[in-house]
Amino acid sequence: DERYGLFYEAETMLMQEMPIIPIYTYTSKHLVHPSVEGIYPNLMDSLNLKYVKLHPERRLNGEAN
Repeated sequence: DERYGLFYEAETMLMQEMPIIPIYTYTSKHLVHPSVEGIYPNLMDSLNLKYVKLHPERRLNGEAN
């Protein structure tokens, strides 16, 4: 089919000459308890636990021992 051939040719030209722009970016959400300090987001979404500290005296309002 001639139309299919033209469509294929046009698509091939677009794929070779058109810059590709990502239309989706990954997101992540982390809930961190107030007693935890030192967890920071990064572009690779990996947790570096080297500098994480726990402060047991920090509690949520109304939280018991």
